[in-house]
Amino acid sequence: MKPDQLHIWECTSISEINKLMKLQFNMNACKNEIIINDKNIIVEYKDKSLSELKLTLRNLIFELSDLNIEFVALNMNDELLKELGLQNFKDIYNDCHKIIEKDRYLNILLYEPPKEIKCKNEMLRLINHYHSTLYGGHCGINKCIKKLKQKYVWKNMNKMVKNYINNCQNAPNQK
Repeated sequence: MKPDQLHIWECTSISEINKLMKLQFNMNACKNEIIINDKNIIVEYKDKSLSELKLTLRNLIFELSDLNIEFVALNMNDELLKELGLQNFKDIYNDCHKIIEKDRYLNILLYEPPKEIKCKNEMLRLINHYHSTLYGGHCGINKCIKKLKQKYVWKNMNKMVKNYINNCQNAPNQK
């Protein structure tokens, strides 16, 4: 991972993301409120003005920095990014960090959640790609599952991958 400007990171490792507090904006709330618990920071936002949203984001960044929260994860599909746009979000964030002391930076990891796959043919195509192509290199079961779970999710993925690899005629004994 490499930082974009100051401390906004775009990240694909879902295992890293699952360890972090999630930042989530609800833009259709009844009142303005910030709810912080062990797993989530939920911003309930009722105002529809862009300038108020920017102010709310600035205040949130300062508040989380004051609480010494070091890392949070923000879904790239969050309502905040849809309203503000990614570049506006980064500009606001980076402007705030010009003021905040360096040892109290809040790092925000932007992530894409895994895509849910429902079609069996698509599941098999993906397993084939992640196992049987040059990209996959006939990797073992655990490595294949780990690669797939970074971007996709479906019911019984582990079992399906295990069956596919165990029945692969070309795979060496990496099962």
